[in-house]
Amino acid sequence: MAVSDIRLYRGSRRHYLGSSADTNLYRSAADTLKTDDSFVVGAKFEFGYTDFSASSGGGTDTLTPTTSFVRVIASNNASNKIAISTTGAVAGQILIITNTAATDVSVLAESTTKTPSASNVLLTQYDVAMFIFDGTNWIQISASTNS
Repeated sequence: MAVSDIRLYRGSRRHYLGSSADTNLYRSAADTLKTDDSFVVGAKFEFGYTDFSASSGGGTDTLTPTTSFVRVIASNNASNKIAISTTGAVAGQILIITNTAATDVSVLAESTTKTPSASNVLLTQYDVAMFIFDGTNWIQISASTNS
């Protein structure tokens, strides 16, 4: 398809790519792009990331995910702990957490964070844990030890 074949079609307060309303990719709310059909990425797809500082030194830092990929930057403290908040999370949301610091970080297994054996997830440097939100809980779906 040539660039000249791409047309913008407007209908029902939505904009469509193509010559008709068969492709509906639209803005459904502020900062939200939505489709009611399938969305296929034919090349590279990137997640945004957030750097999160775990620095409470024995206490618990609360992570409220705003991106799917979080790089934890821990202080030089052997007892860094992170609780994952459900605030703003939506069912199906993926969360990937990696520890980029030389000190260990524990992701706490709490009432809304479900992990194997209901135990905390210890992340040493470059370890990764992945979670999915089911509408109520963050459920751990994988972990990788990369130290």
